[in-house]
Amino acid sequence: MARDLKQIETGEKNQLAENYPQELQGVTNNLNVLIETERKQQERYRTTLGDLAHSLKTPLAVIAGIMQTLSRKKEESSEQLGAVEEQLGRMNQIVSYQLQRAVQSNQSSALARQVLVKPVVEKVLDALAKVYRDKSVSVATQLDSQGSVSW
Repeated sequence: MARDLKQIETGEKNQLAENYPQELQGVTNNLNVLIETERKQQERYRTTLGDLAHSLKTPLAVIAGIMQTLSRKKEESSEQLGAVEEQLGRMNQIVSYQLQRAVQSNQSSALARQVLVKPVVEKVLDALAKVYRDKSVSVATQLDSQGSVSW
């Protein structure tokens, strides 16, 4: 068993063999379950960190664009500072959500909730308008104020 555990540790094996004496079968099964659970947890952490990094790209781009504008103009605009504060709040929410998600069990229903679509789309469009303020981009939407999705 010690040799098998060492091989699991080095990545040569994925689980303990099942050819141990009857007296050790309970321990062997429990260790295999523990090993599998730990692997799934590590995979969730990796996925969550990737999601977190991806989710923070847009708010960081918005903040970087605003800060460049402020440094060029050398004057502080309250609207732009409000946008920076909004994006920082958004990043904080993203981090909190992703960290909570990382420690949740695999039960997807624990995370499911209804989210109104219109406010989310409007925030995304506001952020894009700020990032691409120098471009001639126009977006028209027709959104049901009560439209929602399960998240």
